[in-house]
Amino acid sequence: MNPRMLTVHDGTRLAWDSTGDGPVVLLLHGIGSSRRKWEPQVGPLAAAGYRVVRMDLRGFGDSETRPGKYVMDDFIGDVVAFADGIGLETFHLVGHSLGGMIAQRYVIDRPARVLSLSLVSTTSHNGRRASALARLMVTLAEHGFDAVMNDARLREEAERTLLEAFPEGVPLSMLKRGMETPSAARANAWRACIDFSAKDRLGEVRCPALVAHGTADMLIPFRAGELVARAIPGAKWVVEDGAGHSLPQERAESFTRTVIGFLRTVG
Repeated sequence: MNPRMLTVHDGTRLAWDSTGDGPVVLLLHGIGSSRRKWEPQVGPLAAAGYRVVRMDLRGFGDSETRPGKYVMDDFIGDVVAFADGIGLETFHLVGHSLGGMIAQRYVIDRPARVLSLSLVSTTSHNGRRASALARLMVTLAEHGFDAVMNDARLREEAERTLLEAFPEGVPLSMLKRGMETPSAARANAWRACIDFSAKDRLGEVRCPALVAHGTADMLIPFRAGELVARAIPGAKWVVEDGAGHSLPQERAESFTRTVIGFLRTVG
């Protein structure tokens, strides 16, 4: 499907598409992904009577990026501008990973707009270790893995930060995949994760909420998902045993069934 484009305040053009009719379900993807991550969910959600809206975060998929460094507020601002720009008054909000972090901040700041909240493989708080990992990923994304490995200063800095993130010790090579060449978009997305925290405000969430997490998630620990579910009053907690980080794709059938079942309870 060819995307539509919406221009936000700084001139960045965000790509999006829409399928079906009915109450809107807005889907937000994670780092290094795009709106296409949700492909397994689009058809079933539309068939269930929903209008499925997917957007590419800036720098990913078919969306543009602008020079400069972005933080979490920039990504949240894009979602605000997007929802307003295409006329979404109220909607069900679904976020995976970074998209889930953005979704938490959106619903806290704009509770009247969100009919329900579904958080997938995400966290409500990046403490010292998680933020150290994010800083390391910013460095790798800005320079590229090979360039970091070949620069003594950058490599020493990266190894020191890696030890802060994983005191038990892991090889730097485990982070190479997808980081071989520089990517400003990935750098900015990881930068948005540094010191992210919504945990102290999740108790304010009043809309129906679903939290889903895989027990074998190697990027955001299963424990993080448990804490998100506990913090949101009345949240439905769904465990995908043995699943990794990418539930919408790894467990497409069961995950889609879970989301549709949840949305039907919301009305």
